[in-house]
Amino acid sequence: VLLLGVLSNAAETGEYFAVSRLAQLVSLPLVIVAAVLAPRFAEFDALGERGKLQSVITLGAHFSLWPTLFIAAVMASFPVFFLAIFGEEYQDARVVLFVLVAAQVFNVAMGPSGTLMNMTGHQASTAMLLGAVVMLNLVLNVALIPPLGALGAGIANAVAMLFWNLGAYVYVRRRLRVEPSVIHSFR
Repeated sequence: VLLLGVLSNAAETGEYFAVSRLAQLVSLPLVIVAAVLAPRFAEFDALGERGKLQSVITLGAHFSLWPTLFIAAVMASFPVFFLAIFGEEYQDARVVLFVLVAAQVFNVAMGPSGTLMNMTGHQASTAMLLGAVVMLNLVLNVALIPPLGALGAGIANAVAMLFWNLGAYVYVRRRLRVEPSVIHSFR
């Protein structure tokens, strides 16, 4: 939002701010589930109970993903309604809303990897990964906002979120040897 305010105009900044808040609603189930299950992640990891840890992670991934898909489907089906909450002038932000909602769905689909890393003693790796992703996001915003405005900010945010999730997902699979997404339950 800050970079958009500097590199674009007030209208695009306002649109992006509103749309980004709407898109964040899509990931609310993951935020809730991760907060509730975080102590269990730490407990089962400390006890070395990988089977129980995997069960809790898989349960949490399902409790996050399915409500998220419902919220995303409703938001994508009725973008005019949701954007009208902010005013008629926000209708041009539909494409940005779709980009950010898709990014949030991917975020949730990858599971609570960041919470897992933090609750199992890997917070330094979380910070390093997050730092790299913030730098990527900054570079992408500077490159994409001038030609694309709010859409450029949305794309930059979505790409950064993709890299964050892929990095955390791979880290959790390799270091913790658990599957943080619902993929495990489909095998």
